[in-house]
Amino acid sequence: MRDTPEDALINLLERERAMIRAGDLVALSDLSARKMQLVQALSPAYSNQPAFVRIDGALRQNARLLTAACEGIKSAQSRLHALRAVRDGFSLYTANGDRTTVARRSEALEHKA
Repeated sequence: MRDTPEDALINLLERERAMIRAGDLVALSDLSARKMQLVQALSPAYSNQPAFVRIDGALRQNARLLTAACEGIKSAQSRLHALRAVRDGFSLYTANGDRTTVARRSEALEHKA
């Protein structure tokens, strides 16, 4: 038995969800052309309500997962930026209100004779 476009799209969305959950965001672009074909193949005249409800639910769930993944990436970028700033030294303000940078000490051992 051949899958209907609705079934094929639901299966594709399940694969997409698995990729998002696995963090394989680069591979998502490979699915986009096939997803577009399947969406276009859905007949507007044929309204299989249960299938469309499942498709809508899968699309919404994947959208929530992608939003959460983007927020996680932004959070990680922010944390890396903060760590780099501390690694390079940090800025503070003097009693006069001037900004100054305090350099981080070298981690190399000093040998005194």
